[in-house]
Amino acid sequence: MIKPKFVAGLFCASLLAFPAYAQTPFDKDLPGNGGTVYKKTCSFCHDEGTVGAPKFGDKTAWAPRIAKGREALYDSVLNGLQHMTARRGRRGYTDEDFKHAVDYLLENSQ
Repeated sequence: MIKPKFVAGLFCASLLAFPAYAQTPFDKDLPGNGGTVYKKTCSFCHDEGTVGAPKFGDKTAWAPRIAKGREALYDSVLNGLQHMTARRGRRGYTDEDFKHAVDYLLENSQ
């Protein structure tokens, strides 16, 4: 049984909605693949806009974030921001893997 997760004091129901997905190990066969990293770590919140996360592909929501520059977005994913935990709690990915995930998300949200 999967235990409920709490994010910044909020219950993160999305982790219970996809229990098999949440337990999927990272894919070492595809290092540096931003799409794979995004799907396994970021899509939980960014596909549906959970707890205010800007949705994947939403140009309006991403525009002010993009204006801050990629380095600011890299910093957010690596160190956490608001409800997003640092590195999504994943230890198996490198900083570069997370940067590729940010690049993938931005390429599809501009």
